[in-house]
Amino acid sequence: MEQVLKLDKDCEEAVNDLFSCKVLQLMEFGFEEMQSVLLLERFSSVQAVLASCSDAARAGGHDTSVVQPGSPCPSLWVGNVTTEITEKHLWDLFKMHGDIESIRVLHERFCAFVNFRNANMAARAMEKLNGYCIENTRLVVRYPDRRTQRVLPIPLKTFLPVTQQAGTGTG
Repeated sequence: MEQVLKLDKDCEEAVNDLFSCKVLQLMEFGFEEMQSVLLLERFSSVQAVLASCSDAARAGGHDTSVVQPGSPCPSLWVGNVTTEITEKHLWDLFKMHGDIESIRVLHERFCAFVNFRNANMAARAMEKLNGYCIENTRLVVRYPDRRTQRVLPIPLKTFLPVTQQAGTGTG
């Protein structure tokens, strides 16, 4: 789209498609869709949004309009989401820990994003559900971070029995 805009800066379709791509990029970093739109209207590029997050974190995080990926927030990244795990499974599991605003499942990336009403609910869910077993898979639950990672599902049978794990360090 950027190449098209170099040739024709007034191409409305390219402008709209490029903006949509930027929104999707930010969503892959863990931002919500509306938050991504507002941040792009304010900063214009994905790099500028991410830089503003870093600047806000270095300044003590006083800018409440920018959520630092990887820090306590109402959104959670859930890894090891296999095709057997449905959105309904996640709703039923996560709703016990707070009010959920939305869930987005990305089976092609083996993950999902769960958005709670507030950060305390997300923190409680992460504490209780990280390592939880569902549909023969152990979930990984954490705050979204900047790096987009392709996490492959880890079947339960690859884990050592609990008795054998007790003597080893966690990590």
